[in-house]
Amino acid sequence: MEKKKSKKDLVVSLVIFLALIGYFFIANWETASSWAIALLGFGLIIFIHELGHFLVARACDIDCEAFSIGMSIGTPYLFGVKKAEGGLRIRLLPKTSGVREDIEDDCLWIVRVPLGFKEDGDTEYCLGPLPIGGFVKMKGQDDSGPVDSEKDDDPRSFVNKSVGKRMAVVSAGVIFNVIGAFLLFAGLARYGLDKVPAVVGYVAEDSPAQEAGIEPGDEIVSINGRKMEVGGRSNLDYTHIVLAGILGGEEEPVAMKLRRGEDQLRQVEIKPSNASRTQMFGIYKPKVLEVAEFQDAEEYYQRVGLQPGDEIFAIEGEHISNYQDYRDKLKEIYKPHITFSAKRFAENDDLLEAVSSRFKLSYPVTTGNLYNRTDNLANVYSLVPPLKINGGIGVFDPRIDEPEKLSDSRFVRGDVVLQAGNVKFPTFKQLNEVVSKHENKPLELVVLREYEGPRKEVTVTVTPEVREKGGDPKIGINPVLAMSMPIIADTSSSGENYPAAELPKAARILEANGENVSDYFDIISILQNKEIKKLSLKLELESGEKQSYSLELNDGKRFELVKELAEPEPFDDLRVEYRGENIIQAFQLGTYWVGDMLGQSISTIKGLFERKIGADMLSGPIGIARISHRIVEQQDFAFYLYFMGMISCFLAVMNFLPIPVVDGGVFLLLIIEKIKGSPVSYNVQKVLIYIGLALIALLFAVVIFNDISNIINGS
Repeated sequence: MEKKKSKKDLVVSLVIFLALIGYFFIANWETASSWAIALLGFGLIIFIHELGHFLVARACDIDCEAFSIGMSIGTPYLFGVKKAEGGLRIRLLPKTSGVREDIEDDCLWIVRVPLGFKEDGDTEYCLGPLPIGGFVKMKGQDDSGPVDSEKDDDPRSFVNKSVGKRMAVVSAGVIFNVIGAFLLFAGLARYGLDKVPAVVGYVAEDSPAQEAGIEPGDEIVSINGRKMEVGGRSNLDYTHIVLAGILGGEEEPVAMKLRRGEDQLRQVEIKPSNASRTQMFGIYKPKVLEVAEFQDAEEYYQRVGLQPGDEIFAIEGEHISNYQDYRDKLKEIYKPHITFSAKRFAENDDLLEAVSSRFKLSYPVTTGNLYNRTDNLANVYSLVPPLKINGGIGVFDPRIDEPEKLSDSRFVRGDVVLQAGNVKFPTFKQLNEVVSKHENKPLELVVLREYEGPRKEVTVTVTPEVREKGGDPKIGINPVLAMSMPIIADTSSSGENYPAAELPKAARILEANGENVSDYFDIISILQNKEIKKLSLKLELESGEKQSYSLELNDGKRFELVKELAEPEPFDDLRVEYRGENIIQAFQLGTYWVGDMLGQSISTIKGLFERKIGADMLSGPIGIARISHRIVEQQDFAFYLYFMGMISCFLAVMNFLPIPVVDGGVFLLLIIEKIKGSPVSYNVQKVLIYIGLALIALLFAVVIFNDISNIINGS
């Protein structure tokens, strides 16, 4: 009776489970299908790994008790099939796989298909309900701990096979992952894959790239001698530039060979700047002047008045022909807004209309340059504007957030910082100092808010916290200059250009050279006239008293300001096709890509130990699944397959690390056994297994924490 009740409960649970899965898929078809593809791809990589172990174990005459496609975590398997005397034995909803006893009790029921087999088979083939991989269970081998060979006398047991055969079985999973990645890459290389090329889109001022003489449009054909040449063409892409910076030594120069124009080649050396952890050299992605298609960005396109595919041809009425033109024009403009002109085409590529788009400009609190970062230098002839909150973790954004999410306990995008602690109108540097003094202690910030009604002062209490190891306390805001508010937050020197003016802090600028001042742009328009040699200011002090001041102007640089679009840049990345013209070239390119991914994986792990890469940059299964899901939704299927090849190579490297529990640790023990002529003692293996499990558990905890943090922070 108890057995029947247990089986009945099992059926009911399965029906409910399948019904919930079915309802979720039907109700959320697009999202569910993309998640399913992402999980199936990740599961296939693990399955290929286990298939390698299985096939080589069978070739070495090792008794494989079970082989499963899909996993079963806390649930029964869907079914298990095994060759039995007289026919196939099919167990429906087995609780375990590869069992040798109690086969009747461990499943819902058994179906036998008569096929005339004369003897039982070794392996039960199972299908798990979770499409996240698979596993192989060999006799005498247990992933959860060592097996004592002295207590196992079966000649077909894993532990009783020669060291060479065991090495072959252990390494087969990694080898199959590499072979699978190669075949995938070779197929993609023959088909063609669009990637961002190793072409310079823009060079930051005062950056290592600018000092080395690199210019926009240069193609990087070799990095430290590596060029991945196939058919006379370099196959480096933009990620190689990024990784050369991230994984290179802080004081180690990077040798690059550039192609400028059609034939001109030039060799340069770039010394990475340690001003940024990512050390990007100051080389930015190449972009085209075509509006990109962003995912779930209907509101964005409505705000900016553009559509995917529009071709931008002018900025503020002046023609631009490439991305560098846009960056150069942007440097010359000091306004609240910037206007783009674009061409819109019909489906048949005929010109449909010309459209105009206005983007709001944002003025960051630094020079905006990682290579010459000078905090609190952003000023207008030494006049430092107040700060405004432009975004950040948990900041309410009226453009995307629902009104009911707003509360006085949160910052709002656009809030002007009136006071932080006891400091009125703090500059960026002063705000950081106040925040640092209040680490893990409540800090009150008074902001001026203009949202859904008249302006009002709001007090927001925050607790500064250190969010990354070795970092400074943060409150999760991204401040920019409040250029629309003509208040003197402070004054700041600009070196040889001009000294800091002796003006009262928190004073409001009423007039400049006799003209009314409504914002800092009014002052900038005066300063741009080099013929004017004096700036006369009429100020209103905090007390209400009005005073006049005069500043002598020189002919040099009169303000230290950078700017960027307040919205994401609309430009699409430049992409070119990477393709082998024939099978041989495709195999050659596939080999390069496999070697490239294995090398990057090894360098990444090495970078972790050398602290070039922070542990917070690692992703676990949740993060990989989220990235896969995004790629399925936003990229073409070819790029998703390329990403799966990358993951396959990374898992191959991770699995062959010399850590107990994973394949590399087992392989290392086999090498020791071969050298000393006898296995490592059972007790030593147990200790090593526990150490390995602890390391894996620690790594798993770190990556899961990172994955959850990224979900919470929306990254």
